[in-house]
Amino acid sequence: MRFQLHPRAWTATAGLILGATLLIAIVVSGYALGRRAGKGNDAEAAPQAIEVGAAPQQIDTSDPDWQIPFLEAWKNAPRFDQVINGIAVGPTVEISGTICGPGTEPRSAKPGDERGTPVEIIPKYVPAGARVLAPWTDSGNFVRCGDRMAVSTLHIALAAVDDVDKRVAAGESWFQVPHGGLVGIAKWQFRQDAQPKLPAQVPASSWFATSIGGLPAAVARPAVDAGLGQGVVAVWNKETAVMTIVDSRNLSLEELIKVAEGVIR
Repeated sequence: MRFQLHPRAWTATAGLILGATLLIAIVVSGYALGRRAGKGNDAEAAPQAIEVGAAPQQIDTSDPDWQIPFLEAWKNAPRFDQVINGIAVGPTVEISGTICGPGTEPRSAKPGDERGTPVEIIPKYVPAGARVLAPWTDSGNFVRCGDRMAVSTLHIALAAVDDVDKRVAAGESWFQVPHGGLVGIAKWQFRQDAQPKLPAQVPASSWFATSIGGLPAAVARPAVDAGLGQGVVAVWNKETAVMTIVDSRNLSLEELIKVAEGVIR
């Protein structure tokens, strides 16, 4: 079994929210992701239970182009800013000044500086066959606001078997064969008086409100719940002013929620 990001699995998807370049843009510059595709009315969505269906057996994943219509629909769906469970999400949400605050310069920190702080990440659940990667040391993955650790990240590689393409072409469901992917986890500690915000270029209709670990959460479904495309979870802890973010590629909604629950515990 190998660890990889399967090339076909990344077709027509956007970059990770938690990548180092985007973290620099978000934390240091406050730029939002992508272009504005409309403006919501910031109405609160009512929390709902998480309902996860089985892998869609009606999809013939042996067709080399089976992913295209799902990913194209995901890519072309409307995006706009909204508030989900008290968390502002959307393509033009800006967080400049909400993490470090006026007059406090963000500066790079080292992996390990987050230990014992509210932004330390200890994943208590990892998908089967996956492994935690060595810390990404690019600027933006670990950030201080003055003396306070404010941002940390962790990345998990999903496993792929060597003969995934052969097995899928022979008729096995792509959803049932380990096919690779990536999970990014971040913790951001906001200023105590700041509203939690997450710049995110995902379809507005994919978001729903729920509770994870007894805390309010905003969840964006992947293109297919069984595990195609990008899924996002943001969990807000008002007491510590920490938002936990899990951003996945080709992980099922069910597994995405389990990873988030494991980080919150």
